[in-house]
Amino acid sequence: VLYVGLGMEIVAATIMFAFDDKKSLDEDDPEEEDQTGDAINGGEAGTEYDNNIESDRKNNADEEESGQTTLRSSASTNSITSESTQADQNGMDPTDSAASKRRQKLIPIILCLQSLVFALGSGMTIKFFPLFFKEEVGMSPSQVQLIYVLVPLSMVAFSGVGEKISSTGFGRVQTMVLLNSMGVFCLYAMVFCKHYLDSNPLALVPIYVLRTALMNCTYPLNESILMDYVPKNERARWKSLDSVVSFGWCGSAALGGWLSDKYDYTFTFLITAIIQTIGILCFFPLIPLVPRKEQDLAVDNSERAESDNTDVSDSQREIAQ
Repeated sequence: VLYVGLGMEIVAATIMFAFDDKKSLDEDDPEEEDQTGDAINGGEAGTEYDNNIESDRKNNADEEESGQTTLRSSASTNSITSESTQADQNGMDPTDSAASKRRQKLIPIILCLQSLVFALGSGMTIKFFPLFFKEEVGMSPSQVQLIYVLVPLSMVAFSGVGEKISSTGFGRVQTMVLLNSMGVFCLYAMVFCKHYLDSNPLALVPIYVLRTALMNCTYPLNESILMDYVPKNERARWKSLDSVVSFGWCGSAALGGWLSDKYDYTFTFLITAIIQTIGILCFFPLIPLVPRKEQDLAVDNSERAESDNTDVSDSQREIAQ
């Protein structure tokens, strides 16, 4: 069996050599060239324009000083007026908007913490489910492997369930809480209905397969929230934390093995269910921070962009003066 698996891995690895980056990435970006040309032309025009301004400044120094004072005061007045008008239209104070932005910065931190808690709980049991089915349920190795053929198929079938539920207006965070709670409930059922389920594999296997599908189908929603609230220049930093989560997964497996040896597999499943319940509670601080509908998030981003553009334009006016 090991030799056959290694042979299939070699075939898959060989196919990877057929990838060609030249066919997926453009070596020359025409937009970049256009921007470079515009920058050069803009520099020549800017030099001539600066010479004209310098001559005007020499002739009308007093008038420019008075004009600068007037324009700066009007620019600052317009900036304050635009900020207050936008805050009035949104029905909130500018201080509330700033506080909301600061709270939204907590979203990736909460998501990372929640993923770490889930990884610690899942790592304690995932490696031992095959042994549980073989030793305590009495299934043969071929029957156990048949379960792990059904698991990825169920994950594919449930991959779009979370997105469909959240798109109805139920909310992405609310959908993750619902589906993960159902998955943890299935694990509790495996613990508290042990005597019946161990003697009835036809009832135990669907519960396990359903539990695995429910716990993994929320991953796209988790990633979509993370990408919405993390700037592009910081996304690689947050994604690199997946290695920390993987370390927690492997570290908790050692603890799960120790608990299984000292007690039994069912006791380890109970500890995992409790830890994952704590992980679900980590979702609740996100409910007031993440809007139910993605359209609301798009409106918030557009308003934020307009506010930033207003501030940039005001600063450019002051620099030009």
